Amino acid sequence: KSFLLLWESFVVMPYQYNRRFIRQFSTVFSWDDDLVDNDKVIKICYPVRKPFVKGLPFHQRKLSCMLAANKMFNSPHQLYSERQKIIRFYDTHVQRFDLYGRGWDNLKLKCYKGNAPFKSETLQKYRFNFCLENNAFNKGYISEKIFDAFQAGAIPIYKGPPNTSKYIPSNCYIDYNKYGSLEKLDRFIQDFTEADYNRYISNIRKYLTSKMSDQFSSDGFVKIMVPKILEKLGKKKL
Repeated sequence: KSFLLLWESFVVMPYQYNRRFIRQFSTVFSWDDDLVDNDKVIKICYPVRKPFVKGLPFHQRKLSCMLAANKMFNSPHQLYSERQKIIRFYDTHVQRFDLYGRGWDNLKLKCYKGNAPFKSETLQKYRFNFCLENNAFNKGYISEKIFDAFQAGAIPIYKGPPNTSKYIPSNCYIDYNKYGSLEKLDRFIQDFTEADYNRYISNIRKYLTSKMSDQFSSDGFVKIMVPKILEKLGKKKL
């Protein structure tokens, strides 16, 4: 018996999603809703849920940030170029945006603040965090990015899979696609009041302790994978 865990997105490791490659395995675990058939391909979510940590109060937080390495993949579905678009826009509005991550050192960006070795501590200083997945094409691809923001009380400005709201209530994040331009989105977050912010944070905290978020917990991950592996191996327990 052989098992495959499809972990990385199609953009990063496309060969793993070749049907011929997948057929070699008796059971496949994947986040990809378009592959899942609940027979050979079993649905799993990344075990990335984290408890909420109270950071700085609203009035002490800076406006927005992004934590991302400077990478690029040659795929029509990648969002790395969209991240660069955001960075270029805010490099002329540096008072409202800070960039962290590896690989930006030589670009002489005004908004660049270096690496952020402790994500949560960094994110706790901001009201909003630009969270763009590596791709927004595959249904069900939700990584740690949005949960890192949730944990730190930085409202995610999120661009993820087309069915994000199936997994996370839409009142927990700002939909990046909704505003049509960075100018409009920038104005929207500038106009955000403390009451607006607190409402989103309340929604986030409720979600993180809800059954809906259990699928992103470590326990939820194990409860799906272990029984299925034991079943395929003909065992009742480890």
